[in-house]
Amino acid sequence: MSDNADPRLSRSHIIHSARADQIRLNLQAIAGGRPYITARLSRLPFESDASWSGRNSVKGDQGRIDRAFLINYASRIAAKINQFVFSTEVRRTNADPRFIADATRTGVSITGFMARASELVTAARWCWISVDRDSLPRDAQGNPVQRSVADKEASGDRVYWSLWEPQEVVDWNFDASGKLRFVITEQSVYDNSDFTRPAVIRPVRTIWQRGGGVRLWLNPDDRKIAKEEAFTSTLDEVAFVPVGTLSAAPWWFDDVENVQASLLNLDSVHGENLFQTVFPQLVLPDGMLQTLMDALKISGEGVMEMVRGLRYPIFEPLEANGQTRYLTPNATDLKAIPDEILRRRRELFEIVGLAMKQNENSRQVESAEAKAWDHLDPEAVLKERAVLLEESETKAVGLSKRLDSTFPEYTPIYGKTFNVRDVAEEMATLLDIGKLTLPDEGKKEVQRAGVGILDRVFKIPEARKQKIMAEIDTQKPPPIDKAAIGGT
Repeated sequence: MSDNADPRLSRSHIIHSARADQIRLNLQAIAGGRPYITARLSRLPFESDASWSGRNSVKGDQGRIDRAFLINYASRIAAKINQFVFSTEVRRTNADPRFIADATRTGVSITGFMARASELVTAARWCWISVDRDSLPRDAQGNPVQRSVADKEASGDRVYWSLWEPQEVVDWNFDASGKLRFVITEQSVYDNSDFTRPAVIRPVRTIWQRGGGVRLWLNPDDRKIAKEEAFTSTLDEVAFVPVGTLSAAPWWFDDVENVQASLLNLDSVHGENLFQTVFPQLVLPDGMLQTLMDALKISGEGVMEMVRGLRYPIFEPLEANGQTRYLTPNATDLKAIPDEILRRRRELFEIVGLAMKQNENSRQVESAEAKAWDHLDPEAVLKERAVLLEESETKAVGLSKRLDSTFPEYTPIYGKTFNVRDVAEEMATLLDIGKLTLPDEGKKEVQRAGVGILDRVFKIPEARKQKIMAEIDTQKPPPIDKAAIGGT
């Protein structure tokens, strides 16, 4: 069998095949920048090359694709979810401080690692965590060499985790018990190890199996196998943990990306309208050009430079009464696209929720029940995310312990209570309640609630917060002013 016919080089899970393109767009949307603009900015029907790409980029004559910019709502949404999920510090009792500070052996902390995993789940519905360590030293017969803990630490050998984006894991298979039979990954590795040759970006396919696997280094041009390396593992299972749900069905973030792409294009078109039309357009009588040329003894180009500055004027025939004037666009007509942009942005945040409200002077007053109902969905989604990350990290810890018996096992505990309500609204409501005639205990409850809101905004130290609460509990009601109520 030739390399080209090797099925290992072309295998792709049906879920991976169905979702890879959209997931790539979703991740580009979160990353933002020029790559996403290039991928999603659409050329208008019959748009000229000069308008789209410019006439001469060397001289700075840029086209619309170069002038386009992105307001990255998708990234804001993903960041907002992580802000809530990691607002409470994850408890990892008994964990190795070295692992907490550097879970990947590349300087990424476990909190940063899991935050990135959460971001990938937001964008793509799932990602993968792999657990690995250095290969054990072996003797001449190929048997593992036993080492002391000190020797192991001195060699730098310890468990580390890797995070895999969905499109990097191209195929997988589970057995009847739900355990992985194999996982196939594909990466692009920058290879500049040989300074006598040009650096290349080389595709690498790795087949991970129970007890080991094989790594296939491919030629970048024809994807033929350039080198095949086998490796072993002391773990009799595939050390990968799926985070999220492996599914070919559409994901809610697909809609976020689609709306963001539409906003990108509307912003670009509106910017082009402003760029092309929102300036006073000079209108000259048709005979003025020749008159000025004759009077000043200069060329037509010189006359044009004098009368127009940077803009080309419109020439009218002499029958137009010889009036020189400016034409300006109707500002009302130019509002249509910005209004549509605001509408779509408002709808986007309304769908996603997460307390990312847009200020509107005309906003209608909602009932407390309606507001509470609106917050149920985000709070449930955030709790579900916290549980997912907690369970996935726990599974990865278990794999780490089985791979290395000296790995300090721990159970991560994520916060699962979230308050996505608007602080200003809550405080205003609390102040209104405080105006009511309440019994002393009712007034204390209002004060306690106020301290809770204050803590969310300014993060009051726990000891100080307990002292404030104790003062509320022990404070005595003010004496009754008998004179004020007509007493003696």
